[in-house]
Amino acid sequence: MKKTYNYIIAAAIILTGMLQLVSCKDSNNDWTTDPSVIQQRPPTSLTVELADSASLDINVTIGTLATATSYELQVSESPLSSVEANDAATVTSEIWKFDGITEDDFENGKYVLKRENEKFTITQNTTYYFRVRAVGEDGTKSNWYTNGLLYYGSDGDEKIAQTLLENSYTNNSNLNSNSSLTTPSVMWIGDMDIESDALTINWHETDYATAKYLRNETTGEERDISNAPKNPEYTKTKAWYYQWTGLEVDKEYTFSILDENNNVIGTFTGRTEFAPDLTISYFLPGKTDSPLASTDPDFELKSLDNNGNESDLFKGTFIVAKKMATKTGGQKSSDRTYISPFTKQVFQPLSPTDKWYTSDGTKYNMIQTKSKDSSLELTIPAEGRLYIYASGQGKVITITQGSEEEGNFTSTKRDLPKEKNFASGGANFTKVYVKPGSAKVTWSAGIDFCGIHFVPWTAVTSE
Repeated sequence: MKKTYNYIIAAAIILTGMLQLVSCKDSNNDWTTDPSVIQQRPPTSLTVELADSASLDINVTIGTLATATSYELQVSESPLSSVEANDAATVTSEIWKFDGITEDDFENGKYVLKRENEKFTITQNTTYYFRVRAVGEDGTKSNWYTNGLLYYGSDGDEKIAQTLLENSYTNNSNLNSNSSLTTPSVMWIGDMDIESDALTINWHETDYATAKYLRNETTGEERDISNAPKNPEYTKTKAWYYQWTGLEVDKEYTFSILDENNNVIGTFTGRTEFAPDLTISYFLPGKTDSPLASTDPDFELKSLDNNGNESDLFKGTFIVAKKMATKTGGQKSSDRTYISPFTKQVFQPLSPTDKWYTSDGTKYNMIQTKSKDSSLELTIPAEGRLYIYASGQGKVITITQGSEEEGNFTSTKRDLPKEKNFASGGANFTKVYVKPGSAKVTWSAGIDFCGIHFVPWTAVTSE
């Protein structure tokens, strides 16, 4: 048997895009082919993305092949394996099949799966899983392409089949996977939308329904939201908001958006937080000569309980990077103003009193960061909120707690407010829920850091 024949056959496979099983029957090089194992190559890629939140249409991009005449797309609410024989182990919901897809069906290179299609209706806040295979001119079908793992062999190999199954779960359960997509909820309640007696409900525009009513499913009360204000934070899509006040402290509420015919468009559940007790809260740093203005300071704050007993409230270390600067003076009282989430008053931070700034009204402290190496390491004595007064256009602040080793690691990112005058209204701060233990606050470079208000839900008492 000559090796030359092997090279010729390998080249033929590459050129035609077809895989054939060939065998040499005897020493006279009597080569034959087994047509039963001829197989079309699978597509080279699969990407799914939301066309827009208003329509809920999904754009499907398929890595096409010259040897394929059409493609078969399958969609399910369960993870889909690369090997069809494994479906029984992974698929618990219906599989919707779209046959005969050709490049003529593409729009700008994408196959658009409409919200209302002949198979099913795409719904909000739902995860969908996809797989695709190519069909050759002679009707041969390729293996499935799901998560980037190409598999040309037989599914009879149990070890390989198990690897494919595990890989399908791992990749498809990751919502950033190319072969899965979670549609957005029509409604949402963000962390900044939660107060002790109110929840702010947001919703985005939908092409298939017009929001008319907001119903509190917990109380049964319904309100007309036809004239609700637009959410200014959303510029690429239309969004509205409504603040539902008069709610109970630390209670879960479910809200539904309805159209003019009282059909439910979307539903969302949120929970009010504990009522902040300002008598046991503390504002950092509290005075213009605060230790936060020096290098790597340790600080410890005390609080008095109702019986006059002193206890540790808050302590930490401010890690100052090389390009950190403390700015004092030269600022007018109208610059970089903030809105207190508690008193709703306009104020300038880094002040220990309700007057909020120094007697002449022109000077105050502000730490300006020029490096992302700066951070604030805190010891949190009780559950509560950190109200972080900082600004920086396009900047992000991150709060981490716990550890991966202990399995309780959490990382919360918040977009910082833009630097501008908020004297006429607004809430130029961000907040995050924290648990007892250590917490680290870090940020991207180039922010104005003005202080933190820590508000525990309950009084901190000494052991």
